[in-house]
Amino acid sequence: MQEKKESISYLPESERGQYLSLKEAAELTTYSPDYIGQLIRAGKIEGHQVYTTVSWVTTEKAIRAYMESRGKGLHEDVALSEDMRVQRYVQYVLYGVIVCLGCILLILCYIFFVGIDHAVTDSYIEDFDMRGYVQ
Repeated sequence: MQEKKESISYLPESERGQYLSLKEAAELTTYSPDYIGQLIRAGKIEGHQVYTTVSWVTTEKAIRAYMESRGKGLHEDVALSEDMRVQRYVQYVLYGVIVCLGCILLILCYIFFVGIDHAVTDSYIEDFDMRGYVQ
């Protein structure tokens, strides 16, 4: 029978405040919680397993060190991450507005050119009538 690894870590109350769940760590970065967990399991980021080896926790310091080693900056706080989400939302809204304006412009151009086409056609028909080509 295989021996059970003693990798279960119960964090003392004094240390719990400095650790972040993977979800909290993901909010500080552009990474998903699953990817941060993969980085911890690969040993690229310091982390600990908690809750009977089900969950992982890490520190902001470990996340910062990894991001800096990759040449990427870490958001200073979650509020900045929220600002980025708002900026992305505004960006998508602006893209939508631009697409709508483009469609409206195409429709107006179509209406304008069809109107010109009808005016020119009517002008030629009147010209033919005046010259007596149509009987």
